[in-house]
Amino acid sequence: MAASDGEEFPIASDPSEEIRCDRDEKDQALEGELGLPSKRSVRQVSLLPPEVQLLFDNAKSLERGRRGRCLANMIERKPREALAMYAEALEALSVYIELGSPHSADLARIRKHYEERVALLSASLAPVAAAPFDEACRQQSVFCFDTLEYGSLASTTKRVLQVEGELSHLHSSVPLEGDAPLCPALLTAFARDRKVPATWRLLASRRKQHIKSFRATAEYAAWLDAYRRFVREVVAPLVGDPEGLVFQCPPTLRCQLPSSRPLGRRHRDDAYEGHQGEEINFWLPLTKVWGSNTLHVESRPGQADFRPLELSYGEFFRFHGGQCEHFTMANDTGATRVSLDFRVIPRSVWRDQFGGRIGEYPCETWAPLAEKLDV
Repeated sequence: MAASDGEEFPIASDPSEEIRCDRDEKDQALEGELGLPSKRSVRQVSLLPPEVQLLFDNAKSLERGRRGRCLANMIERKPREALAMYAEALEALSVYIELGSPHSADLARIRKHYEERVALLSASLAPVAAAPFDEACRQQSVFCFDTLEYGSLASTTKRVLQVEGELSHLHSSVPLEGDAPLCPALLTAFARDRKVPATWRLLASRRKQHIKSFRATAEYAAWLDAYRRFVREVVAPLVGDPEGLVFQCPPTLRCQLPSSRPLGRRHRDDAYEGHQGEEINFWLPLTKVWGSNTLHVESRPGQADFRPLELSYGEFFRFHGGQCEHFTMANDTGATRVSLDFRVIPRSVWRDQFGGRIGEYPCETWAPLAEKLDV
């Protein structure tokens, strides 16, 4: 499932605004001569009185969880409060129509639009019987996979990290000179507490730009393909949902170099926004992990009986990261840890409450039936 901004109703379909386009003829001629795409100057004029328009705007903000079109203006989504404000706005609009207006036909169309919108929102809030979730799906367990059959997971990771030798020696095999690492995760790991070239540090400060260029590479595409195959063929059977699953994509790639500083802090995922209660966490090291270069997890929520995971390449761990606290320590083992972590949700209980994301991560959907139909 591709990430989206969570918009449920297209903004452009709002008939309360009349779209008028004004174009300069000279500009239009120049665009044609130069072969440039046509641009439109758009001016929006509301047909509603300002106080009525404000009521509808506030209702839409509460419904969408943001003010206006800018994703930066996120607010708490309150659909029930939005319904109450829509009702107030519709009542005010009806009074305005009854008073008489030269735009009565347009206003009636606007009212019908919002009545349909309210009906959809009300239907979305109707109680639905929750699909059963089997807690055994996320019981803490260590699983093994065939490193020959799924060797591309490690080989493509080496390519995105631009290393040929052992991943556990990564901290000493990457020269701190020349071009910055292709992979943002590796650059971040080196820039955290090592002296790196100024060009590296500059790129590290422009993380969004670096991630965008990284995701346009062939190495990244091949890495994602290997990961998707692993999820379909190894992880999905462990979840056991006949409808498939929703999974974080891309996975989180972490490089923990030997360091006096830990990565992150003790936490549980549900303490952060955007997590659905039925999430299942998987932690897959691509190097041998033990002691201070591994993940420490409590056995059950609230137990605080943390233990370090001791795993080799070819093993991965499943747990309830939403409620079980976990953390890492400063790595004093002398070996780098490279790992993938990701979250999945059985498709039958997926509710898509957070705009096609699991936490802060984009996600995709895999459905066995859809795959069979594609063949």
